[in-house]
Amino acid sequence: DGAVIEYNAIKNTGYIPLNFSGNDILIKNNVIDNYLLVKQDGAGIYTWNGGSPVKQFRNRVIIGNILSNGIGNGYGTIEGKPSANGIYMDNNVNHVKILNNTVYNISGKGNHNNSPSQVTMRGNTFFNVGQCFDLVRWVNDGTRPENGGQDIKDMDIQKNLFFTLSPRQSACAYADRGLNFPEPSTIKERISSMGVIDSNIYYLPNELGFSYSYQAEKYVDSPPMTYDAWKSLTCYEKHSRVLPLFPGYLINKLLSGNLCLNGKFEKSIDDVKSASSGIDFKVGLDRSHKLSGAGSLSVTFQSLPPSSRSYVMLSGPVGKINHKNDYILRFTTLSTANNGILRVTLKNGTDNKSLAASQSEPLVNSKTRHEFLIKAPDLSDNGYWGIDLYQGSGTTYIDDIELYRADVSDININEYIRLEVNPGKEIRTVVLDKTYMSPEGKEYKGKIDIQPFSSRILISP
Repeated sequence: DGAVIEYNAIKNTGYIPLNFSGNDILIKNNVIDNYLLVKQDGAGIYTWNGGSPVKQFRNRVIIGNILSNGIGNGYGTIEGKPSANGIYMDNNVNHVKILNNTVYNISGKGNHNNSPSQVTMRGNTFFNVGQCFDLVRWVNDGTRPENGGQDIKDMDIQKNLFFTLSPRQSACAYADRGLNFPEPSTIKERISSMGVIDSNIYYLPNELGFSYSYQAEKYVDSPPMTYDAWKSLTCYEKHSRVLPLFPGYLINKLLSGNLCLNGKFEKSIDDVKSASSGIDFKVGLDRSHKLSGAGSLSVTFQSLPPSSRSYVMLSGPVGKINHKNDYILRFTTLSTANNGILRVTLKNGTDNKSLAASQSEPLVNSKTRHEFLIKAPDLSDNGYWGIDLYQGSGTTYIDDIELYRADVSDININEYIRLEVNPGKEIRTVVLDKTYMSPEGKEYKGKIDIQPFSSRILISP
């Protein structure tokens, strides 16, 4: 009790650099860098409150700390991938204020929470993190009283900056490990009763960065969701914003004509292959001019997907695929269902194996032109485009499929978005090479002063 932990530099640690408990705790203006080098499932700042009954604490504040380069060592674990969190509220933690911290270059969650309550998270900056934050509800069914026991409640998550930089990173996940315990409930009821989540600003290269899962009669894992779908489900984020994305690449030149010879579906769909996992569906040639030209490919879902991993899989021939080239895949969709998902790749038509990593985008009920860069796919003499659909009941129309070999240059996101950090006790002045905007819309010219133990995100207009 009564600990004051401030002005420390903690660097190059094998596991957790800073672990606290007790009442009347102040953790302020510490710099934590390069941690979880040997182990994982930890964080730069960590606390735990196991046991039953749940202990109630008071007056714990984590403010103005700088945490960076959480590594996480995945070797020898089931997951096999690194995971290090920024700030970790583990097992029934309560009465903590997490204010104005900067967490960046983290392989795991910026803020990880297991059954928290009365936790405030305001004014923090999370930049280049594996996931911005999550909320996990464990329950105490008597078998393991150290792992949970309180509902998630009275949370205050507002006015934070959540900036992911890669499509492999995500925004937020909710998990419930006992949805109907101790009383029957729905996922919407559980999520919407946690407190307040609002007035945050997101930058999300992964437009499907939200998800939920729960354990009831069986385990249910949602498909990835858009920000709008998450808002609709949870009733949170009414005053939050998602910033527009910068392009990830520049097409210098197309090196071929359209390799998809039947991409307009004007006469037939005979060369289109289709399959599914547990979904009744119908593929047809639509002549109702929903999209351009005489016809389009239509896919009608006659039953709901049995799981979040159940897709209708479509593919069509494009000829030889050369692993020395990059490819641009384009097509247009229109769906009568909302909050669907499309997943694309190139495939080997002989054995249906993917030639490149799949990529996903939202599938919505408005006419949308999609474009994907597929870098250096595997070699195939019998290449196929691959478009997979996940949606509720309804019909999706696809038209104007184009595939080109292309000369493409990557765009470095750091040319458009930069994080400037001040880990010291004096004001730091940064000279600017051009005009920048803050995420909130403030303009900076010439220079910017950064207060001690704080940071600023600068965006090139």
